Amino acid sequence: VVAALRPAGRGDVPPRCSASSTLDHLPVFTEPSERVSASDRYRWRCGRALERMRLELDHVMVFVPDPDGIEPGWFPGCTYEPGQRHTGQGTRNRRVVFPDNFVELVWIDDADAHERTGLQFGPRCARRAGACPFGVVLRGAVPEQDRARFTGYVVPAGGRSLLLLRAALDRPEVPFVAVAESDGVPTPRPRDRFDPAFLQQPGGVRGIRRATISNRVLPDLGSLRSHEVTFATGEPGLRLEIDGVTGPW
Repeated sequence: VVAALRPAGRGDVPPRCSASSTLDHLPVFTEPSERVSASDRYRWRCGRALERMRLELDHVMVFVPDPDGIEPGWFPGCTYEPGQRHTGQGTRNRRVVFPDNFVELVWIDDADAHERTGLQFGPRCARRAGACPFGVVLRGAVPEQDRARFTGYVVPAGGRSLLLLRAALDRPEVPFVAVAESDGVPTPRPRDRFDPAFLQQPGGVRGIRRATISNRVLPDLGSLRSHEVTFATGEPGLRLEIDGVTGPW
């Protein structure tokens, strides 16, 4: 099932939900036995390198002007986790969390503090013409050949270290993209970070299987790939394929 979100002005009809077919997953490469040929072992090494360039979805970001900008029809029946204030970053959020990923609805609550971060969320949250109000944070590793596309950022007050796509900081019309690198240690999933009481959503909703951000300007991610995130050319919008639901969500 897909939940479709598009930027809406106050009083606009809330986004609709519609059915979607299941998308194929990418292959998983397993350790070869000692008896395989040298060429097959080389192919396995190439496959493992490709697999490392594929990233998992940590969370989807939806930028809103303020808490009242959260449309009641976006996630019907789901429980919103209280969220947090990002001290030193000037932002506040609410979240719909699942064991492996979540949706973050974020807005600016301290403009001066936010201005000092260089994140440039203002045009996104204000839904300024041309600005993309959607983004993703991924889990995984950024290979050396793509690191120049990103810049380091540490969420203030003891937050996580992230790599932020430079183009999205310079141009708010580009979807926001960040990567939480693993550094050889698995990055904690929501099930490891959130109150378990908020991880179980009603109606069998288990998580986001695929997020598709459509936008007029697409991010250039080089060799980075994720079977859980797709960017498509079109009017700004977010489509979520939801795992665990067989009817309308």
